[in-house]
Amino acid sequence: MLAMSAAFLAAPAIASDVETGTVLAMLARPMHRADLVVGRWLGLGVVVVAYAVGSGLLAIGVVRLVSGYAPPSTVVALAFLALQALAVETTALALGTRLPGIAAGAITVVLFGLGWFTGVLGGVAGAFGADQLRGVGDVFRVLFPTDGLWRGVIYGLEPAAAILATESAGRAARANPFYADSPPPAAFTLWCLVWLVGVLALGAWLFRRREL
Repeated sequence: MLAMSAAFLAAPAIASDVETGTVLAMLARPMHRADLVVGRWLGLGVVVVAYAVGSGLLAIGVVRLVSGYAPPSTVVALAFLALQALAVETTALALGTRLPGIAAGAITVVLFGLGWFTGVLGGVAGAFGADQLRGVGDVFRVLFPTDGLWRGVIYGLEPAAAILATESAGRAARANPFYADSPPPAAFTLWCLVWLVGVLALGAWLFRRREL
């Protein structure tokens, strides 16, 4: 729900203004096209992050009320959830600078689902020792890092007892898409931040070269 909300909220943010001609009135003022892209990204980012944190806290609160369980690292889980939402938003916004809003949103959702699928495939491949097939998931995780960020969310929610109980399973535990015994490496998290800036810059560049 978070991914679809972020995708279809950000995808028409610029695309709809281009289709209706509203963007011509805005750009008639002393405003660069990159300023419009960054401004929309910041505004939508606040909404998306607030929604991610709010819905995450609500879900955690309901689970604690019903079952009495509280995750060991709520801040970690919410931080990676917000970063994942920003990745989806940034992708949809960048695609929306050149594509219709519906197309940009649909492609973003497909990429999100493909990222999750390749992550599961890589986990299963790792459990069976198929390192070459596992590399496909690792490569896609670098190109579109939402699944890697989702592993950070899972780690923040994972009970410590579950990690201890699953350690004996060894490589077989990697096949479980809802299990993570460690957070994403710091290098991967840093790459995600660089990736966000790069995709946003690409979207601004594509919009600057678009005929209006």
